[in-house]
Amino acid sequence: DLLQNTLTLKTLKMLHLDVRSYHSDHVPWPPACAVEHLTLRNLNLHQLVCIISQRNRFQSLTLKNISMKDFDLRSAKAVQLDGVRSFQLEESELFMEKVLWLVSATPKLRHWKLEGFTPRIAEIFREHRLETFIQTQVSELKTLRFFIRFSPVEFKINQSLVESLLEQFHRP
Repeated sequence: DLLQNTLTLKTLKMLHLDVRSYHSDHVPWPPACAVEHLTLRNLNLHQLVCIISQRNRFQSLTLKNISMKDFDLRSAKAVQLDGVRSFQLEESELFMEKVLWLVSATPKLRHWKLEGFTPRIAEIFREHRLETFIQTQVSELKTLRFFIRFSPVEFKINQSLVESLLEQFHRP
C-alpha cells in the first residue's frame, strides 16, 4: 500500500492527507511513523482515533472537516497526544464534549485554534465550561483562537449567553 510505504519513511516529517478516499473507519496506519506535523482533511472521528492510537511523534495536528456526529464517547478508548503543542480544528461541526475529549489528550498544548459551526451555541459555553477546561486541562496554553459560526436566530435567542462569553475572556 502506497500510504503505508510512505508513512514508514524516516525522513517524512510533514504530511497533508485527504482521508475521504477511505470508505471505512479503518485507515491503514503503521504502528510508528516519523511524521511530526499532520494535517488531515475529510475524515471522521473513528478514523482519527485509528490513526492517533498508534505510537506517534505528532507536534502539530490540524483537522479540517472532521465529522464527529456518529462517534460515541462512552465506547471510546483513551488516546494520547503527549507531544502535540499545536492543535487546529477547522471547518467542522463542533460537538464540544468530543472536542474537549480530544484536547484533553494533549497535556502540553500551547496553541489551539477552534473554528467551526454549531447549531447549539449554548452547549459550547454553558457554565463556563470552556474557561474551566482551559484552566484545568491545558495549563500550558498560550494562544487560543476561535471562530464559531451559528445562525442569526440562535444569536437573538442567546444574546445574553454571547455577552457572558465575551465577559469571560475579558477578565484580567
